[in-house]
Formats: sequence, structure tokens, C-alpha cells
Amino acid sequence: MARLTRHSPQTPSHEPRIWPLVVAGALVLFALHGANLIYKAGWLGGEPNLARQIATASQNRATSSAINLTPLRAVVPPASHNLQFGNPTAGMVLTIFTDPACGPCRAEVDAALAPLDLENLRLVYKIIPQNREDATVGILLLLAAEAGYAEPFWRALHAGSGTYTATDLLQILTKAGLPVPKLQTLLAEKSELYLQQLEEDLTLADSLGFKQPPHFVLNDYILDGRLLVPARLKLYTTRLSTAQPLVQSRDYWLTAP
Repeated sequence: MARLTRHSPQTPSHEPRIWPLVVAGALVLFALHGANLIYKAGWLGGEPNLARQIATASQNRATSSAINLTPLRAVVPPASHNLQFGNPTAGMVLTIFTDPACGPCRAEVDAALAPLDLENLRLVYKIIPQNREDATVGILLLLAAEAGYAEPFWRALHAGSGTYTATDLLQILTKAGLPVPKLQTLLAEKSELYLQQLEEDLTLADSLGFKQPPHFVLNDYILDGRLLVPARLKLYTTRLSTAQPLVQSRDYWLTAP
């Protein structure tokens, strides 16, 4: 069994050694469908060249002295399988494309959210693994949600600061309360469905030109994740909540060329 990171929950030595079987079964399922996790960039129901626009806009902003206050926007609808937190009826929606198994990604997202008022914000998470051929974290999050363990699993993931392996993730999920037989059953019966749901979000991320996570979209405005700092995100949510003009300067928006 793979060694746990120092930040992962420890398994008492007297517990049954079921992990080799669980991990082996999970890895076989992932290997069978690994080819499905390499996706072509294509806009879902919108502008097919949006990824190219984003790259051009980012380059133009760095090289041009002219101020353009027309930020790029994209419709990024929440899907029924996406994890959501905060206020479900809030007028502000922050969509976060991230990899919860990635330690630095979790730290960056937590820092961005820390100053925000979640009572007035709806958070939507779309999973884009750093390694597109490893869907472990996405599959287990969808599995946890279906089994009713999404919140404790999410809290346990954020309790550590390291990057988790597949074995770590499986152990964290069972430590969060999900019975091993239920985990094995859902892995065997639902992995294909979970992969299809993950593919929707990965295809959308590719169409937006999103590569390494995390990335943020606020009410369909695409933020430049390379430059965004928590204070600016707080400023934008404040402007939205007080009906101020959202874009008042070049800021950290990706603007149209």
C-alpha cells in the first residue's frame, strides 16, 4: 500500500488491509477509461474560438497601452453534479475550476475565499485534475456526493496541506465515514457515469483555455487567474453586491482585443 503523506489521516494498524484491493480495482477502472480524459478544446454552445480570444486578450493587455474595458465573458452554467457551497439563491456566482487533490491549488482557493462573504455568494466547483489522465479525485467527490458524504470528505481534504495520492484519497473518504463496501459498490457500478460528468467540465475548461488549476469565473466574467489576488476578488464581489460598475479599470479581467 502506498505511503500516506504526513498530512493525511492515519489508518490504525488493526484495521483490515483492504486498500490493495480497493486501489487495484479503482486503478483498473481508471486505466480502462484513461483515454476518455484527454479532450479536445471545443466551446459548448458558444464561441468556438474563445480559448484563442483569451490567449490573444492576455497577450494584448501586456503589450498594448490602450485601455480596453470590455472583459471577456462566457456562459459557465452550474451542472447538477457540481459541488456547491454558500448561498444557493445568491445573485453572485463564483465558479472555481480546481483540483482538490492538489495542495497548492487548495491553498490558493482557500486564500481567495477567505475574505469573501459567503452569505451573499454561491460557490460552484468544477473539477479539473492537474493530471488529466487521473480522475481519482473527481470520481471520489461525485461518489461521496451520491452517498451523502460530500461535506465531510471536502472538509477532510482541506484539513491537509499536501498533495494527495489515490490511496490517500480513498483512505480520507472512508475516514470521513463512507463504508468500504458502499465505496466498492459505487466504484464498480457508477465509475462510467462519473467519468462522463467529469468530461463535461473538462471539455468546458479546455474550451476556455484553462490549463493548470485553479481558475475563477465570477458571474460569467473570466478572471485572469495568473494575476488575481484575494483582495481584488473581494473588491469585485463588493462591487457586484452594491450595484457598482464592475469593470472600472483594466484590473485583472481578460479583455477583448
